[in-house]
Amino acid sequence: MMADDGVMALEHYAKESFDLVFLDIQMPLMDGWETKRRLREVQESQKRRVPLVVLSANAMSSDRAKYVEEGFDACLTKPLIKEELIEVLMRYLPLQSSSLALALDLAESSSKGNPRRQKMADRLGLDEESFLELEREFVGYASHDVETLLLEIEGGGKASFERAHAIKGAALNLGFDSLAEILGEIEQLAREGASVGVAVKKILQEAWKQTKEEVEGDS
Repeated sequence: MMADDGVMALEHYAKESFDLVFLDIQMPLMDGWETKRRLREVQESQKRRVPLVVLSANAMSSDRAKYVEEGFDACLTKPLIKEELIEVLMRYLPLQSSSLALALDLAESSSKGNPRRQKMADRLGLDEESFLELEREFVGYASHDVETLLLEIEGGGKASFERAHAIKGAALNLGFDSLAEILGEIEQLAREGASVGVAVKKILQEAWKQTKEEVEGDS
């Protein structure tokens, strides 16, 4: 089960039973730190500790140690690496559980075709068609956010760093490096309160166009 933000994650957790939870450190509405804190409070009241694994694009050795010290059980880098994901699944899911069997089956799946898609699908343990479906979903929901970013830039050069960060994270996980790179630049400019120039806007437009053409061309 997936949640779009920290608030939704808490809502899902209140309604369902989970063996393992993955949290992006930077989510809209409520970040990974606050979501982790609230989940631990719920777990304490339920007297049932469920492992919380943080997902972060900034996960050097020192960063990983910090996350564990602050209450996460483990840290995985984005984009995900299949071997590290399998290690976490093996460590925290019950050995005889259906959750582990399904997760490992997914993680061990092979992929073929598009070189970028093959590489990224292998990291996530998906077959090519399943990964392509993720790409289609990304293009579908990110289209509005990209268009909004372009309008923000056109209207005065200021862009939402939260919006840029969210799209960048998804683009990284899918291997759209050129798109993620320009979104990262826009995110940094937005965090600094700086305007985004016309040249950067054009690069974003081209990167987004190429991304859509690649996905829609294979659909």
